Amino acid sequence: MTIDDDALVEAAKAVRARAHAPYSGYHVGSAVLDEKGRTHCGCNVENAAYPEGICAETSAIAAMVAAGGSQTTINANFGGNSISSGMDEAQFDSMVLRSIQRLMR
Repeated sequence: MTIDDDALVEAAKAVRARAHAPYSGYHVGSAVLDEKGRTHCGCNVENAAYPEGICAETSAIAAMVAAGGSQTTINANFGGNSISSGMDEAQFDSMVLRSIQRLMR
């Protein structure tokens, strides 16, 4: 199974709606494609004990590893302060994501 860039972006936008961001109000969704062409999604989950929250990219990588994936090939990240506003913002990869991707090669 393969997925195009647009589908990966849409998956990231869709999972963003599940983010738990009561403190910042900044909801982020991430979708990664693994080496087998499978899509794995994650969203940010904030915690009152800052900085113990989970970023969207980390949760997407965790979902990939839990499903048996071992490498990301491409990823898409979207965020914004208000899901209902329709203001989608493409997000750069976090340094955490880049570090994890580097270690998993």
